[in-house]
Amino acid sequence: MSKPYELLNRKQVMASLGVTHNTLAKYVREGTFPAPALIMGRPRWRKEDVEAYVNKRFAIAREKRIGA
Repeated sequence: MSKPYELLNRKQVMASLGVTHNTLAKYVREGTFPAPALIMGRPRWRKEDVEAYVNKRFAIAREKRIGA
């Protein structure tokens, strides 16, 4: 049996990223942040997808610092 996904709601994602509802919606609309899946009619993100986004952003920042 596979491990169940840990799902985050909008408030949890906003708190993790330190952004407002409007900013999160903008990032999703622009395609810079993963879109949520509707689970029982509610938007949910997989925790691993949010963590991957944050890790990618830190990797980009490190590359810019090293290349500067």
